[in-house]
Amino acid sequence: MVKLSVSLLCKSTSNLKRRKIDETPEQYLKQITHVYLNGKHLEDVGHEIFLCKSLKVLYLYENLLKEVPELSCLSQLTHLYLQNNNIERIERLSELKNLQKLFLSRNRITVVEGLEGLTSLQELRVDHQHLQPGEYLLFDERSIAAISETLNRLDVSGNGLETLEDLVPLRSLVYLYASNNQIGSVTTLIACLANWPELKELELQGNPVLNKPRAKDAIIVSTKSLEVLDEKPIPVPTRKFLESWNQCRGIRVLASALEAPVRTISTSQNSEISVLGIPEDARSAKVLQLTELSNEPQSGEHTVTSEDVEFKAPLQKKLEENGSVDWISCPLTLPSTEIVAPSDRGEARKVPLHIIAM
Repeated sequence: MVKLSVSLLCKSTSNLKRRKIDETPEQYLKQITHVYLNGKHLEDVGHEIFLCKSLKVLYLYENLLKEVPELSCLSQLTHLYLQNNNIERIERLSELKNLQKLFLSRNRITVVEGLEGLTSLQELRVDHQHLQPGEYLLFDERSIAAISETLNRLDVSGNGLETLEDLVPLRSLVYLYASNNQIGSVTTLIACLANWPELKELELQGNPVLNKPRAKDAIIVSTKSLEVLDEKPIPVPTRKFLESWNQCRGIRVLASALEAPVRTISTSQNSEISVLGIPEDARSAKVLQLTELSNEPQSGEHTVTSEDVEFKAPLQKKLEENGSVDWISCPLTLPSTEIVAPSDRGEARKVPLHIIAM
């Protein structure tokens, strides 16, 4: 076991601040702002660290620590790096009022707790904890409430999470990394996203939820401030189109519809169309109101269901047995290349068209 000593501390400082010949170790350490103790095989950090009265940044990652060191005397500390250790519990941090960044990735933490005193915390990384099979990371309500106004960057990736509901109070989130979890419900996810009005970057890759049809479209529409999804910028034209699409009554991409499976139905013209699964009570509903405008240059593929349409009796039209459509016209249009028929009809055809909202 390597034990922290005054000599090791003096050797672990920045080269920008060299010790003067006439300085004692204590005098030198009192002025130090950065200490690099990463990868030193440390199992404990003794009271020698208290000599660094001006310490702002402490690197302790990739050691053998089993608990958070006692650092209460380091009142000026702003950055603490403790990732890649064997820490099992978050504690002894309540006195660090100026702490802005706390890195605890790849430890053995099961509960995010002990953050009540961190009133300046802006970034927290607790991703990829070494949990037992079937376990998932838990969040203490008091700790989440304590950092709800200041935390803007959070990484909870790889922790077996099935939902982000415990993070809803974090209304100042700007960057959220939640990849490689077990998040599966589009409905619940969208409800959570509505609570983060400043969210700009979101990572969800590796979650079952992204296997749902049109899930990413629904996420983009439900987060007005989002700029990057899974490391890919969201083009402005894409957002504008999806928002316009969503605003049209009757053809909104609803979360409930996204939970349904995708099916393909053939057409009388040997074409195919992918459609969301339609509930039993909607299978006999009238077909969507459509109008054929093949000369329009803008088009795109968009899947909707009869469940998503608010039908109005005077304007309902059925798909004829031969695949033809009686067209109607309405004031508001959106481009698409697909038509969707009730699933108990034999065939539908895929043509350039406009879907009409009512």
